[in-house]
Amino acid sequence: MNGEDVLEQVRYFAEDPQISHYIEINRALRWYVRATSFPWLRSVDDIAITFKTNVNAYHLGEFGLRSIRRIWYQDSDDNTWNEITEVQPQLFESERNKQLDQSGNETTDTPRVFCFSQFSGISAIRITPTPDADYGGRIDGIVNSPMVGRLTELPGPEEYHDIVYKCAAAYHLENTKTADPEFERKQRKAAQLRAEAQDDIRACIRYSNPGRTADMNLPKIGLMR
Repeated sequence: MNGEDVLEQVRYFAEDPQISHYIEINRALRWYVRATSFPWLRSVDDIAITFKTNVNAYHLGEFGLRSIRRIWYQDSDDNTWNEITEVQPQLFESERNKQLDQSGNETTDTPRVFCFSQFSGISAIRITPTPDADYGGRIDGIVNSPMVGRLTELPGPEEYHDIVYKCAAAYHLENTKTADPEFERKQRKAAQLRAEAQDDIRACIRYSNPGRTADMNLPKIGLMR
């Protein structure tokens, strides 16, 4: 089902034939991706990277990734690939402190551990020790969800697509101006669609992953205003 078909379904659920853009659809798709672990939404890629001398932080967006599973660097002496171990931020700081000299300055070496961090709301990885030279690297990660456009196919089985339609329609209705004479009705409709999308995604997760419980935490569908 391509973007034009998706847009038509969102118009139906929102009861608005004038919707002509894909903003809410793409926002709904991002929510759908975050809320599930369906394999068709989690395209894995192996990204080449260079760990630069004296650079110890790298933004995920630079590589088109939204999460990372494993990282390696290539030893410049024997060309072997060595994994950089993921640790929690507290342990990362402990490891980083081991690299400080008597003056409190961070020494450099081959990278051994990494952790995830946020810089002004931007997801990044930090590595320590800070590289003492340029090293070739590989990142095994999950790429960003696709952007839906006029001819873009919505990923996954069609029986799950109602989740995206309802979520996108809810976003659209939530963005209704308060001066709209139907504001209250549209907000009630948005709440209904939002609840249905949550219920539908729980049902899909239970069906696809029988071991998961019905009270799993899901990302909330937030208001656009």
